[in-house]
Amino acid sequence: MLPFLFWFDFSWLGSMKGVTVSLHLGILTIAVAYYLFVKGLKFVPSSQPLPLLWRSLGVFLVGERLSGVSWIGIGLLLFGIIVLTLNTNQRGIKKAER
Repeated sequence: MLPFLFWFDFSWLGSMKGVTVSLHLGILTIAVAYYLFVKGLKFVPSSQPLPLLWRSLGVFLVGERLSGVSWIGIGLLLFGIIVLTLNTNQRGIKKAER
């Protein structure tokens, strides 16, 4: 980020609004996200860094059986991916129309 200091105007950081935005970005979006990420890593074994991929390969290639909770988790992950993909596509269409 240091090279950006030479190209962009960061004088807005000196205002109260700038400090508030910086604290919000630093504390809420980064610190809380990393905290939750680290807490989540405690529940995912190191042998399964990509649970959706490995579970899917295990089911379809090896014939592994999953519990109902695992299928619900896979469904929620796929639903989230679909929602994010559709939302991104709609934004791209709206921008192109302008």
